[in-house]
Amino acid sequence: MLATSSGSQVKDVPLWRYRIGNVGAAREHYWRSCIIAEETHSTESLNQRIEIVENWLEKAAKHAEDIEEILGYSRMTRTEHVRAWHEAFVLYREDHNV
Repeated sequence: MLATSSGSQVKDVPLWRYRIGNVGAAREHYWRSCIIAEETHSTESLNQRIEIVENWLEKAAKHAEDIEEILGYSRMTRTEHVRAWHEAFVLYREDHNV
């Protein structure tokens, strides 16, 4: 985040630079996030975890919108999937009454 805060562009940060197979930072971030989420929420009830996930997806969708506003639209930085996951989760809850 320091790079974005200082105004750096994606192409100026080697871990973020677009090229096929440059997924190291994303992969590490993904696994670290999964482990932290599991450790944090493993003691919660099922209903509480469902609420936590919905809130998390809602916030993520808002962050994705903010990122889109800052960076603009790019084929290399797509964020539509975040909103789609949130909408899918909400529909699942409605369809299954959970």
